[in-house]
Formats: sequence, C-alpha cells, structure tokens
Amino acid sequence: MTSKRKPPLQPPPAIMTESPVPGVNLELASLLVQAVKARRKLLSKFYTTQLATNSVPESSNAEVAEVSSALQTFQDKADDATTSFLNELRRLAVHHSSQSNKTRNNASICVTHCLAFLLEIICENNNSFHLRRSALALIREILERSSHGRMYFSSERHLLEFVSMVENCEEMEGETNRSSGGHTSKSTFQQEAIDLIHHLSANYGQF
Repeated sequence: MTSKRKPPLQPPPAIMTESPVPGVNLELASLLVQAVKARRKLLSKFYTTQLATNSVPESSNAEVAEVSSALQTFQDKADDATTSFLNELRRLAVHHSSQSNKTRNNASICVTHCLAFLLEIICENNNSFHLRRSALALIREILERSSHGRMYFSSERHLLEFVSMVENCEEMEGETNRSSGGHTSKSTFQQEAIDLIHHLSANYGQF
C-alpha cells in the first residue's frame, strides 16, 4: 500500500516585527494601520454599493436589508478599529502624564508621528481616495482629542502643505466615476478636508 504524500507545510503568516509608523511603538502603529485599513474597506464598500444601487435603482426590501446589514458590519469594524487605536493612544498619554518631562514629550511625539504617517498617505497621489479619506478621518479623530496634535497640524508649514495638497491632489485612473450625489472621489475628499479645517477653526480658533 502506498502512503499518501503529505501536503507541503505552509509558511506561517507573516508577523510584523518592525513598526510601520516611524517613531511609534509596534502595538500603537499596528492599531493605527488596522484602523486605516478598516475605514478604507468601509468607504470602498459604500462606494461600490452606491454604484450598484445607481445601476439597479429598484431593489426588493430583502436586497436593501442585506446591503444595509453588510454596510453596518463594515461600519462596526471600522469604528472598533478606530476606538482601539484611540484608546491605546490615550492610554499612552495618561500613563506618561505623571512621568518625567522627557517621557511626556515622547507621548506627544507619538501623536505627531501618527499624524505625519497619515499626512503622508494623503499626500501620495498613487493612493486611492478611499485610502486618503480613511487617513483624513483618522486625522480628524486625533486632532479632536489632542491639543499637541492641533498645534503640530496648525503650524505654518504643515497647514500650508495640507492645503496645497488638497488643492492639487490628482485622481487615480478609474476613480473618476461619480457617486449618486454627482461628486467625484476627488471632490468628496476635498470637501471633507475643507470641512475639517472649518471644524477645527470653529471649535478651537487657531487650533
């Protein structure tokens, strides 16, 4: 009797050993990356759902309920990932608040490094607008909670670079399809960026 040949062993899944966010510890960086990815998936799912709805305007109640349920699942995952990241960022800030000045500065630096990482995503024209809008949403969450982050973002250099990037951003090939509201991915992203500036100005003055 011939023995069955065992299938070759599969390599274990890759384990992240180096922080993908320069200057940030691996745990916090991993949570940030997961939050960005989860929100990108939500935006992508929402966009494809809009296109499908536009092409087939009449849907049964069951189909509408199924789509709504799927979107809610993506929404819950994005919210959970964002909350996990923000909680860890807050935990680091609270933990370091009673430490030495050097340690407190390190906590503030984590915020600025996270913002710098997200701004880099936004400034890269080769990234999809789903990804850039995801990064923008995370920037807003950080800025609403961190005065140090607002100080960093509102510095003349960073704010001017952000405004210039929003004005001059380019669409990737294949992203020119319009949503149900008649807006392109580019115009939606630009409007959300403008809303962020207005929101910060209205609520925090000079941030």
